[in-house]
Amino acid sequence: MKKTLVFTFAFSCIFNAQSLFAQHGGTMNHWYFGWFASMEFTTGSPVATPDSDMICEEGSATMSDEAGNLLFYTNGGGDSNNPWPGGVWNRNHELMPNGDITGLTGSDSSPQSSLIIQKSATEYYLFTIGASPTPVGVRVSIVDMSLDGGLGDLTLVGDPVLDPPPSPLAEGMTATEDAEGTGHWLVVHSSSGNTFYVMHVTPTGISSPTTYNIGSGLHNSGQIKFSVQGDRLAQDDNIFDFDNATGVISNPINLGFTNSFGWGGWGRAFSPSGRFFYMGELGPNGDVFQYDLMATDIPASKVLLGSSSAGVSGPMQLGPDLKIYFSLKEYQSLAAITDPDLPGTSCNFVSDYVPLTGNSQVSIPNFIDSDLRFAAAGKISKKQSIILAPNPTGDFLYLSSDHQSDEPIFIFDLSGKQLSNWSLDGSNKIDVRNLNPGIYLIRQGAASAQFVKE
Repeated sequence: MKKTLVFTFAFSCIFNAQSLFAQHGGTMNHWYFGWFASMEFTTGSPVATPDSDMICEEGSATMSDEAGNLLFYTNGGGDSNNPWPGGVWNRNHELMPNGDITGLTGSDSSPQSSLIIQKSATEYYLFTIGASPTPVGVRVSIVDMSLDGGLGDLTLVGDPVLDPPPSPLAEGMTATEDAEGTGHWLVVHSSSGNTFYVMHVTPTGISSPTTYNIGSGLHNSGQIKFSVQGDRLAQDDNIFDFDNATGVISNPINLGFTNSFGWGGWGRAFSPSGRFFYMGELGPNGDVFQYDLMATDIPASKVLLGSSSAGVSGPMQLGPDLKIYFSLKEYQSLAAITDPDLPGTSCNFVSDYVPLTGNSQVSIPNFIDSDLRFAAAGKISKKQSIILAPNPTGDFLYLSSDHQSDEPIFIFDLSGKQLSNWSLDGSNKIDVRNLNPGIYLIRQGAASAQFVKE
């Protein structure tokens, strides 16, 4: 018998709890950043914790295990301009035996000073980058959690991955999982000009960089960010297509963003679905904007969401609860966009969303957003539902939901890989004949449901 399935909030609670800790688990559970600031998502919502031993102006990185237990955190390095050390701290908030990386790797004055990629069951790559225009290049250290009685230590510190090119590097560094799920693409950019450097990182090693000269190269300030799906890349005032099978960057869209100081954006983030893009400015007002990447005229879709009284909107990071978090200069709280897949001001910008026991500075930890793709695929709103019929099906689905018909439809497999997206054009009929038999997730806006292809 064919059945119609209605997925309600009871299912969403179960599914969200599973999806946050499936595949990449709780690796984003703990955040350490700023001046002695930290928080955790153990209960599902961010709660400040008082135990950080780190001072950090801008960039940091944190790693937890699959169960959400803290492993280590870092500010990515210190330099001669900063009186505090660059370090790697263990879960007891002590520097690892070889964890003093001051002057060896990079600078915490970069908004993406560090990035952690798992290498093996016990080893992690720690990539670091300097503050522009310091000619540090990209360095890699290796943290082995089997050492020091399970507290971890560094077996390699500051090994050059990308020596300083003719143009020093900018301060952005990001990564996304590759299409096969066996490695990651690591991306950095020159501080002047329009050159990207793309490296393939796998458990067996790191490739030589491939360069792409593309985009405006006008400001090159702040973060570089991938969408959760790994198909789009944001840098400067450009949005690019990204092929996570080959690492190719293409099709730039210029947002034409320059503020009254002649500066570009600094903080950047995509919504979980990838439809909306957010950017905050370094000054003079610390304005935060939303762009609709499905709009006919994307630059014209810009909506002002709010500003910072301190004049600086810091780097942005999507959390495991699928909210976007960012610092407003030297606040004792984090700002948030709580509904990032809703258009305009309905996305809900809150300037003091998470009270902190420390000081945020202009800091946020740098995570790999593709780790959230499964959670993003399965997110369901309490007040929204999708009805699919017939279910199971061998050819077509008919969809009814709480959403406007012009919202895009996304289909994911159970690994979280996005398989397709399209608009319904008012018919509510979805052709799934090209899918292999199995279980899939379908999403429209913030509502999702599961269906079976026979």
